Amino acid sequence: MFKNKGFSLIEMIMVVIIVGLLASIAVPNYRKMLERSKYAQAKNNLQSMRNALTDYYTENDVFTDNITDLETQINADFSDNNDWHYGVAAVATFATLTYTITATRQRGYIAAAGHTILNIDQNGVFSGAYYANAP
Repeated sequence: MFKNKGFSLIEMIMVVIIVGLLASIAVPNYRKMLERSKYAQAKNNLQSMRNALTDYYTENDVFTDNITDLETQINADFSDNNDWHYGVAAVATFATLTYTITATRQRGYIAAAGHTILNIDQNGVFSGAYYANAP
């Protein structure tokens, strides 16, 4: 007697549904994980730029708003990539020395949601409208 070997159409459809459900859970979590890593990279870069700006001021008695000067100061590369654009706004008066270094998200999952800016000031305080857990 001949015995059927193989999968029925119902079994195949069930497998496709299960794989689809697993993918619908995994893909958003994967995208969030990528955004968190890019956020951490931006925070590290901002902290490095803050240290470089402090060193630059110590050596030159003036702040710079040129990213290239900061890159030279600590031998790093903060050039614009597809993820972040960096900028420095420095104000030095007789009484105060203030600056803000900004990372602006250029594209990606979070940039599409409008959560795109991360700042650090002269005190090392982070601020901005960047939310790495946005859906």
